[in-house]
Amino acid sequence: PAGTVKSAIARERLRQRAAERAVTMEVQSRGLKIEDHVSPELAKRLQQDGIDLAAQPAQHLMEQDIARADLIIVFDEAAQAPGLEGARVWNVPSWNATYDQAKVALEAQIESLLDELARRRCPS
Repeated sequence: PAGTVKSAIARERLRQRAAERAVTMEVQSRGLKIEDHVSPELAKRLQQDGIDLAAQPAQHLMEQDIARADLIIVFDEAAQAPGLEGARVWNVPSWNATYDQAKVALEAQIESLLDELARRRCPS
């Protein structure tokens, strides 16, 4: 919901993995209530993993963002926000509290999404 941790990390990892898999897509992140929840330890771990949360400034979710999106992914209580009823919910634990578990959970979600998109591009 804050748009500064899970959404921003997912944005950067999805951009990275899509590029590695030659999948062209635009990926943006937004927050319902912008708050900085990145601890110094988390910032250090993310930097070690090549994730730059500052690659896109945190932005509030607007109606026009929802209208133009082909797919919306939400975390936590953002799934309850008006206009996001049809969004996909990705369950990822806290990055600040459980970095390694969050990383595994997010990577699984990203790979699943990229596999789905690859199947759409290449019908059997």
